[in-house]
Amino acid sequence: MDDLDRCEPDAISSTLDAIRLVMDIKNVVVIIGIDHRIAFRAIEIQYSDLADDVRTSSDIARDYLGKIIQLPIQLPKPALENFIINELFKGVLKTGSSKNDPPIDGSKETNTNVDNLVKSENTDSNRKKHISEKTTSNTPNQSTRKGDNSTKQSEGVKRIDILTEMVETPNEVEYFTELVDLFKFSNPRQLTRLRNCYRLLKGLEQDTGKKTMLMLFLLEYYYSLHQDEREDLKNDDNYPDFSKLCTTESEISKVIEKEFLERATYESYLRKVSYVVLPHSESQDRAKKEENVDAGESDEKSQKEN
Repeated sequence: MDDLDRCEPDAISSTLDAIRLVMDIKNVVVIIGIDHRIAFRAIEIQYSDLADDVRTSSDIARDYLGKIIQLPIQLPKPALENFIINELFKGVLKTGSSKNDPPIDGSKETNTNVDNLVKSENTDSNRKKHISEKTTSNTPNQSTRKGDNSTKQSEGVKRIDILTEMVETPNEVEYFTELVDLFKFSNPRQLTRLRNCYRLLKGLEQDTGKKTMLMLFLLEYYYSLHQDEREDLKNDDNYPDFSKLCTTESEISKVIEKEFLERATYESYLRKVSYVVLPHSESQDRAKKEENVDAGESDEKSQKEN
């Protein structure tokens, strides 16, 4: 049983109760993959009324799970570099730069890592083109159809170009790995999302590089902060101002100062990247604003009554 920790607390508790019913059936083994913190929290909520000065809700949750889970195994954190190289960027060898590997600066040199991909696409395209031309040459009065086919071939070339742009280079994988270590990101799903965002920008913008990737990580870092910390980083336009991080001597501040020395450059990349980053709900922000509005209306009403 997997992904139980993605359910609501009530559903988690109900499912665990159901598991207890089948535990004594012969030859039935239940394997549960779950974040134990969420499991504990769900049980704490479910049996919070039973807590007292002697047994806290945490004690009750542990006793409850102890009756169900007979062999607990805590898996170690995955080696992120192995995940990045072997899963996230599978097929892109991290062998360092070579003379054919373009620097991560948005240049348009040929990426040798997509040779096989392009070769495959070109083979299909050339095969279709050969068949089309052969058919066209043997069929009279087909000029319009030939023109339509040329359009399709042109669209195919564009598609190949986009696929070529979207494949990462070893230098990009290396820089991605450095940023993961810099920002202390450890969630594979988070890293997959960042990879997807960068890949999409490569296909759409076709002008990516270190600054684009760094801004992606900065925004992800910003939305992972506590609300009070995000508030401290906001400027007058309610956008994150990462220059405020440069007041510290952290490694992150040094990278920001190096890549976004000019304010205009920083704002340009912020606008360019922000639309592909998962935002924060800012629910507490809205609650505070609504609370302030309600308080203001209440004061205004009191003044009118007086």
